[in-house]
Amino acid sequence: MQNLLSELPNKEGISPDSLGYKILKICRLTLTPMITEIFRLSLDSMKLPAIWKDSIIMPIFKSGKRDNVGNYRPISLTCVLCRTLERIIAQQLTDYLITHDIISKHQYGFMKQRSTNTQLITCLEDWYKALYEEKNIDVIYIDYKKAFDSVPINLLLYKLDKIGIKGKLYGWISNFLTNRTFRVKIADKFSSSRTVYSGVPQGSVLGPLLFIIYINDLPRFLSKNTNIVIYADDVKIYKAYKTEIERNELQSDLSKIEQWSKIWALDISSTKTFVFHLGNKNCHHDYFINGIKLSQVEVIRDLGVNIDNKLKFDKHIAITTKKAYFKAHQIFRNIKSKSPKTWNILYKSYVRPQLEYATESWNPILKQDINKLERVQRFFTRIIYKKCNLTYKNYETRLHFLKLDSLECRRKVFDLTMLFKIFKGFTHLDQYSLFKPLNRSSRRHNCQIFIQHKNNKTRNSFINRTNNTWNNLPQEVVNSSSITQFKQKLRISLNRGL
Repeated sequence: MQNLLSELPNKEGISPDSLGYKILKICRLTLTPMITEIFRLSLDSMKLPAIWKDSIIMPIFKSGKRDNVGNYRPISLTCVLCRTLERIIAQQLTDYLITHDIISKHQYGFMKQRSTNTQLITCLEDWYKALYEEKNIDVIYIDYKKAFDSVPINLLLYKLDKIGIKGKLYGWISNFLTNRTFRVKIADKFSSSRTVYSGVPQGSVLGPLLFIIYINDLPRFLSKNTNIVIYADDVKIYKAYKTEIERNELQSDLSKIEQWSKIWALDISSTKTFVFHLGNKNCHHDYFINGIKLSQVEVIRDLGVNIDNKLKFDKHIAITTKKAYFKAHQIFRNIKSKSPKTWNILYKSYVRPQLEYATESWNPILKQDINKLERVQRFFTRIIYKKCNLTYKNYETRLHFLKLDSLECRRKVFDLTMLFKIFKGFTHLDQYSLFKPLNRSSRRHNCQIFIQHKNNKTRNSFINRTNNTWNNLPQEVVNSSSITQFKQKLRISLNRGL
């Protein structure tokens, strides 16, 4: 317990019980025995204090007109003491799900070795392969209306029981889910309390895990020839095809999802569900949900990455660089400092992450796109020199002084590190579905890979983009025992001019 409290965030925060993480962390030596006893009593009795089931909802403005409620995103704040106990339960529950192989391989959210990145790579590699084989691909992005808030508690408890969650844990989770309340906070004012009758608690630690258990059986409803990938409540199904019969199977499986959703009381939003067509000869077939024709799009935002129907990412790069410049200008307007170290931290914390999210799925190979991204870092480092009254230096010198790598170099490291993770089993992806190991000896290393699906349409896929560099890595780099060690050895190798 003491170790758990020491790992809590070092911040105050707002909580219904007026406790903050910081006080629990600072006073952990004194509080550990009392907190341990409180947790034991709660689990043994299968009951929670009423305050633990209360939430504070804070509306955060997104964009548009401020008098439109739909332009606000609700942030739910729950009791930090309850969240601490949830962490313990979530870890044990996750271990149980992994040990018994319960969570579907199609679910990429909130589980170890799974991420938005691995899902994007999986889908894009499938699509590149289909394009190489001159097939068409139809993808349907399914949106559920307020999915987390809509889950019927009795049906969730039924599913928990079916996967073997019983006894005191089942009783505690049942109590955790029922008779919950919330209050809305605006400025320093609170609304009156309201009761919640459905859904998994947003802002809680257990909520996301409980939701993926609820949606876990959805893939079993579909035919084996239709692909489905899920990230929490984000669902997409797709099929690569050459014949009309194959294509019609996708509508049939869409109807099965519609049926499953009605059985389990999740409402599909037909206006926010989209069809995305790929392939030069794609006839843009119509698809329907609840008798309503779905909208077709040429660019789709998929887990934060903008993908167009040519599998080019110039649109995404344009949006990404625009956001990065905006963030940079905000920092320069509001921060006054002559310390290069301070500006370096600000850049790494707020600007560079804008440019590097999920780059393994979209890392560009065209020089114009590479330069567009690099220009953001060139701009920021140049302004740092001005702000710090330093004599102007060229870009390479600025990078050396500020201890920064070029963005292009960092993306190469990200690519190769992801390939290392896949090859060495640090993700749940099946390496044999992505690439074929080369069964022959090599002067470099014994983890060579062979690419079967490479042409002008597919050369920017993750595997095609990385295989040559990977195959030329030294043996001692590929045989690293950990991800950290691999990155360290890789950087040394790249600096030597690999």
